[in-house]
Amino acid sequence: MNSRQLEGFEPKVQKTVRDAGSVATEVAAHQVMAGHIQRAISKLPPPLQMLGHWLYAPDGVFPDSNENAIWQMVALLSDITDPECDEWYLARCALHCYKQNVWGRDSELNKARAIGEWLYEQHGVDINSRRFSVKYGIAWDRIRGVIDDLDKRALMPVARVVWLMTEDMSEASSFDWDGHEAVLNKA
Repeated sequence: MNSRQLEGFEPKVQKTVRDAGSVATEVAAHQVMAGHIQRAISKLPPPLQMLGHWLYAPDGVFPDSNENAIWQMVALLSDITDPECDEWYLARCALHCYKQNVWGRDSELNKARAIGEWLYEQHGVDINSRRFSVKYGIAWDRIRGVIDDLDKRALMPVARVVWLMTEDMSEASSFDWDGHEAVLNKA
């Protein structure tokens, strides 16, 4: 606007009034819940913490060494001990497929051909994808089961905290946090 257009112009300022107490209460409630969740996570064994962080954090947040440690843990828990065998690399592919599913993405890595292509591109491992179900199907299912079990174990204490925090707390003054902490520590 130029100076002529501004003559006689009276700006009107919109005023928003907010109850500062309710905003502060919401922020405080969120911080309390976040603190309890962080505490539950901190009590997990380090390998489960690492898996949870790797699965649920955005890509690129954690160093490759963490991913390698998770990969080795999953392989060993899946009874794969030879780092030169195809199944060793299949464990890494299963981890990436699982992570894509966790993030709500449909993973092409659920198909034998895509698994074969991924293994070749990422690790130079050439598998016969036409015989995948016969040669690798049992190992794939076992690896995915191990990952799923580990993920459930990592999420269980967090789910308990969320459940406890969102329950009807009408008698909040008599709520026994210490007793519930004992339940959380058993997870």
